[in-house]
Amino acid sequence: MDRLKTILAAIDFSPCADAGLAHAIRLAQEDGPETEVVVLHTVQPLLYNRAWLDADAEALVPTTSQLMDRAVGRMQAVVAACAPSCTVRQEVVVGHALGTILEWCDRMHPDLLVLGAHSTLDAFRHMGYVASGAIRKATAPVLAVHASSNRAFGRMLVATDFSETSLAALRHALRVAPTDGCDIEIIHAFTDPWAGVEPPEWHRATVPDFAERYAKRVRHQIQEWAAPLLTEKPKVRVSFTAVQHPKPGQAIVERAKQGACDLIAIGTKGTTNLRYLLLGGTAERVLREVPCSVLAVKPD
Repeated sequence: MDRLKTILAAIDFSPCADAGLAHAIRLAQEDGPETEVVVLHTVQPLLYNRAWLDADAEALVPTTSQLMDRAVGRMQAVVAACAPSCTVRQEVVVGHALGTILEWCDRMHPDLLVLGAHSTLDAFRHMGYVASGAIRKATAPVLAVHASSNRAFGRMLVATDFSETSLAALRHALRVAPTDGCDIEIIHAFTDPWAGVEPPEWHRATVPDFAERYAKRVRHQIQEWAAPLLTEKPKVRVSFTAVQHPKPGQAIVERAKQGACDLIAIGTKGTTNLRYLLLGGTAERVLREVPCSVLAVKPD
């Protein structure tokens, strides 16, 4: 399995970002000394109308230079707290958070972008504005980390629709899996093969256990689909789930909640309506419900 060579960790000093940085450094240390973590923080200048303030009040407003200096100090402290043994490069720049992250992804072509699932400003959301935007627009795979995921992922849920993008999502999930193993559940949510129409009587009489047999066949198909990659991480404990549901995205979120998963890994475009899980207006609604960290992988 290819190792991660460059990880871009975007931080904003929130608990989620701190957890994301810890994961980025752990991954780099597990992959070896050649892996570099680039830690990026964006300072957004304060925008205000100087006409509203008198000289004394304006003197109290921090300058961009002061904000930069403070950010550099905080970044050094946060990185030091992770006690990294890998190569870490620290960057503090001025700009808009999401736009800057996307620009750096385009410039660096990192193997993985890691960031917090939300900031302290949108902590009421499961997935904040910057993380949602990165998942939709970043050229790199995105690992959006919740504050609760402050240790190695112990239980992952990988969604598949048997597309190449889903296979890439499984590959990246195995990349971020701890070297000493974890539990990975691979799930395929399928709609009613009869499209809501009652099967004919002869079919019900001939195959009374059709639903169970169909789900069993799908589970077998998942095993065959995943087998070539699973040999690369023998310590990973894998299970396979096939579930019938009219809305695959909702089924995945429900299963993640039931299984107390630390991470959902998914391709953002596939062969079925699974692609709508992370794209468009439906995506925004689903992302608000995701109870854990998300690893989103785009097509090559």
